[in-house]
Amino acid sequence: MSWLTEDLVELGHKVTLFASGDSLTRGFLVPVWPSALRLGRPRVDPIVAQTMSLQLLAERAGEFDIIHFHTDWVHLPSCDTSGFRF
Repeated sequence: MSWLTEDLVELGHKVTLFASGDSLTRGFLVPVWPSALRLGRPRVDPIVAQTMSLQLLAERAGEFDIIHFHTDWVHLPSCDTSGFRF
């Protein structure tokens, strides 16, 4: 995800990244969770952070031309009912 984000910024695109608060990006970071889930102990179910990310995105979806997900299939029901263009 980082390479895609950073390359798009380098090409001059405005990029908003919905990710953990400890993520590094030259784009605009929207922190969804304090730190990377894969590093946390005890392990946290990622569906919680993914759901929070979808909620934050739904509130701002009209701001974006392109929305790209790295959440497996979790986003599909939300996109279908919320009017996301995909």
